[in-house]
Amino acid sequence: MADFSCYIKCIDNTEGLYPLELTGKSAAHGDFVGTCPPDRIEVGAIWTTDIRLKDRYGASGSSGTIGYRLGCFDKDANECPNVTFTFTCPFNGNNAFGISYDHRKYNLSNEYATYEGAISEDKHYHDNFIDPDGNPVYIKIKIKPVANGKQFLARMT
Repeated sequence: MADFSCYIKCIDNTEGLYPLELTGKSAAHGDFVGTCPPDRIEVGAIWTTDIRLKDRYGASGSSGTIGYRLGCFDKDANECPNVTFTFTCPFNGNNAFGISYDHRKYNLSNEYATYEGAISEDKHYHDNFIDPDGNPVYIKIKIKPVANGKQFLARMT
């Protein structure tokens, strides 16, 4: 049987300004198996244990999200920007990955986000592109600050 899983291969916070704190994960299709998304990723750290959203038996594929709060843990959590990573490897339809920000104060938007992905672990990762066809999906995430320090760039590498 074909593998329609999504694999998050790493979350790199070596260039981030703040630690990342998990705010949630969800699986619209499939189940997180093995290692779950880490609760916290410190500045300077790289999480390299695969996070797998496994497809279930049948014709659904996998689709899910992982959310993190970006830093400022010494302040009210409502003042901290949040980032959500959305990924899918459907049985029918196109593979996709997205980055969205949820914060009023910092004027964050997807224009600060790029990503890189592959449809096979032995294939080359592509900037800003995941092949819409093929399976499974492999993703690498890198958090990087924008120059002014108040806005953040989530970048796939």
